[in-house]
Amino acid sequence: MYDWVFSMSILDLVNLISSIASLILSIIAIWLSLYFYKESKNNEQNVNNALSEIKIHTATLEKLTGKWLDRLTRFVTSPQPMDAAAEKILETMGKLYQGNNQTGTVETPIEQPLMYKEEEIPKFAQVKNKKEVKKKGKTK
Repeated sequence: MYDWVFSMSILDLVNLISSIASLILSIIAIWLSLYFYKESKNNEQNVNNALSEIKIHTATLEKLTGKWLDRLTRFVTSPQPMDAAAEKILETMGKLYQGNNQTGTVETPIEQPLMYKEEEIPKFAQVKNKKEVKKKGKTK
């Protein structure tokens, strides 16, 4: 009756071990698939929660930005009273313009040509190379 147990060859033994190993691996694979399914559902729920929070924050930021844009538009389009510093600057600029405009033209320092006398040009600008500097230094 139990003759088949003791009469196994090595090949039969290897087949039995490999079938047990495949059965264990299939059980592990089923467990892993169920575990990954559960984890993906948890992650999906977390993502949905985060998405709903993002939508709420986006709506709040949209309202806030709309208020800022309305205030900016109102500020830019409505006339504003001039402050005292700006009035002083404009008044001074007007006086300067009227003072220069007696001849009918306005000449600013930028528009006037640059005229230098030869003695105003620094001496180092007249030196052409280092040898001249050494020669001048030795002669003095």
